[in-house]
Amino acid sequence: MKTKSLIINCFFVFAVFFTALISNSCSKDQTIPYCEKKEFSDILILKDMNEYTETLNKVLTMSRDEQTSFESSKGYKSFGRLSEEFYFNIDPENFKSFEEIELFVTENSHFLQLTKDEENELYLETVLSNSIDRYLINNEKMYILGKTVYKVFKEGKAYTELNNIEELRNLSIENALLLQENDNIGFIPCNEISNEEIMLKDIRYNCGTEEEEKETNGNERTRIEIWLTDEHEIDDGLKYSWMQNRVLIRPLHRVLGVWYWCTRTISCDIQIAIDIQKVPGGNWFRYFHTDYKYNIHDSKIELFWIMDICPPGGSYCYFNSYHYGGYDSWADTPDTSPVVIQCNTQLF
Repeated sequence: MKTKSLIINCFFVFAVFFTALISNSCSKDQTIPYCEKKEFSDILILKDMNEYTETLNKVLTMSRDEQTSFESSKGYKSFGRLSEEFYFNIDPENFKSFEEIELFVTENSHFLQLTKDEENELYLETVLSNSIDRYLINNEKMYILGKTVYKVFKEGKAYTELNNIEELRNLSIENALLLQENDNIGFIPCNEISNEEIMLKDIRYNCGTEEEEKETNGNERTRIEIWLTDEHEIDDGLKYSWMQNRVLIRPLHRVLGVWYWCTRTISCDIQIAIDIQKVPGGNWFRYFHTDYKYNIHDSKIELFWIMDICPPGGSYCYFNSYHYGGYDSWADTPDTSPVVIQCNTQLF
């Protein structure tokens, strides 16, 4: 009897000690304490900016099998993968009319959207198809960085402290655009820094901040897009800003007047020069991206590259002005002629 009582008492002491140990660990300044992780079990947790950029660069180049394995190891399913899996289960040839397509997109607007280009041509896209975070966010379009939780919209990112996560979950883009500085939730709009009036290094070498070209052969198309964009993140209360050059090459197929993503072999050669001014009136820097070539005969739905840019002096930094100094790039698929974008090709 005494032995049994002693065992019970020992177990009680151990339980109290273990509870105290866990409670103590939860009170420490950690990104996500162990005792809280269960609440965030379906969200990707990134401890700091270094892990964010490393993970981002990895997931954007992963195959679908690699993405699935990575997300499973982290305990979440990315919105990007879920929406693309839904997209590629669609057979465009099954639609009988454009009205059927519109209805289908409306009924599945969580994953799909119809967009128009400058020539009013229609494209079926996944929601957030151009967001670099699409493979980091879960089905609620959220991820955690340090002590901050984010929700990603096409128009920008809403963010708040972890204890306000439910408020963020219920946030719509309409309400996000009305947020004030003193609210619990902050909002970082896309392309927060405007460069339209101050970006000129000189007239000769200003090729703007974006360009798109396409080659069409009947119902087949190859499109290439390049654009410069500002990126912003909050990590442990600090705001980081930096700039990215993005390149997207995509083959497309048209059915009933709508362009759909398709799988084709893609080859390309991307050469880009970017002019950057860090502070008003300061020196300009020129960066060249000329190492992006692809001529492997694998079928792809796209080639998508992100090139982080920052002048000497820091991993993340603010830019006053930037623009393309020039570019000489092409992309090709078997169904069309090569599509070419050129400006100030003498730089190469």
